[in-house]
Amino acid sequence: MLLRLIVELEDNFHLSPHTVGLMKDTLVEQIKSMLDMFTDPDELIFMVEQRDYEGNDMFWYLDEFDIYPILDCRIMDKVIQQKWQGKFEINASILDYSTSYTML
Repeated sequence: MLLRLIVELEDNFHLSPHTVGLMKDTLVEQIKSMLDMFTDPDELIFMVEQRDYEGNDMFWYLDEFDIYPILDCRIMDKVIQQKWQGKFEINASILDYSTSYTML
């Protein structure tokens, strides 16, 4: 949301692109240093999946404001891998998850 504020300030007050770029780079570096504190992707995935008041999640902001350097953090690799794999195995049959079938 801070990135949105920076872009709106640029539009409304006609800030120079250099100044906006410096603010954006500083903010991205601060986000990356904050992400380095996390060691477990389960802690971070909760924040990644949260949505703002307009229904946008973190991946929308990554695309909208072109802040892909945030993905260079090692913890983000784990989060993306966990999101990619998903919570459920989709190549399984109903019998694979049946407790009685497993016991049999």
